[in-house]
Amino acid sequence: MTSIPSDIRIDTRSFALASGLLWGTAVLVVSAIHEARPRYGGAFLEVLRSVYPYRARGGSAEVVSAAGLALLDGAFAGATFACLYNVLYRNRAGHQTNVGSAAGGLTAQASRPL
Repeated sequence: MTSIPSDIRIDTRSFALASGLLWGTAVLVVSAIHEARPRYGGAFLEVLRSVYPYRARGGSAEVVSAAGLALLDGAFAGATFACLYNVLYRNRAGHQTNVGSAAGGLTAQASRPL
């Protein structure tokens, strides 16, 4: 049996890259298939049009730009999730966490594990 380390953290950059690639690729693939077969992915693309409104016209330039923005959005969401997980996990485990050097180096200490 393998042992699980007691301090499990998510690598923020790797998780952001994986999330961005996953979401960007999903948008690119569905949009590209929709260009070839307009009946495919219509409901999914309608939801995306509220987030990426310029995608409404269609065409290859809009497909690529929507996929690029989706890659950035996915990376931002992945980085945010990884940072929140790391901070909340450390607080739950009772470790001292530096909450940001830009904010004056505030530290947080959990009084007791949840």
